[in-house]
Amino acid sequence: MNIDLITIREAELKAELTRLRESIDAVEKELDELTIAKGVFLRLTGKAKAPASTSAPKRAKFPRPAQKKPEELPTIRNLVFEALMDARQRGLPGLAPRQIREYVAQRYNYEMGSSANTVPSRMWRTEKAIQKDTETGLFSLPSKEKPADENSLAGTSAGLFEAPAKGREAGPGGGT
Repeated sequence: MNIDLITIREAELKAELTRLRESIDAVEKELDELTIAKGVFLRLTGKAKAPASTSAPKRAKFPRPAQKKPEELPTIRNLVFEALMDARQRGLPGLAPRQIREYVAQRYNYEMGSSANTVPSRMWRTEKAIQKDTETGLFSLPSKEKPADENSLAGTSAGLFEAPAKGREAGPGGGT
């Protein structure tokens, strides 16, 4: 038996689990909405025995096992950079945390969880490694072109600003 067959099947099962978890979330959300709608309907028709609560009932969610990051997987920070690089190559203005999570789940069959929110936020706010459009909430890589101001040395030759050679050492361009 080839190990590749096992790896392929493992990836298929992980993708199926991700799809099923998303399906469970959607069904739980709809149940909560129906419970609220039912309470509102009963209250408006006068058939409610007690004042209906406008919040969803508290019930146990489907338990999710914690997924540990595999050792061979790049760091979460590198996964974020990779997702943003892919977005840039596809011409997208940036990615929301949900889209970063989807990219990693599709590419690596790994569910990042809340790391898709916290890591990019830290990379933007603290490290200034990525940019964030505060209006849309999209994270993106810094632009390749940095605006050159009057004090910038961009586009100048490094040799023009070097200190002259001391003593008998050769300076830039030859000579003594």
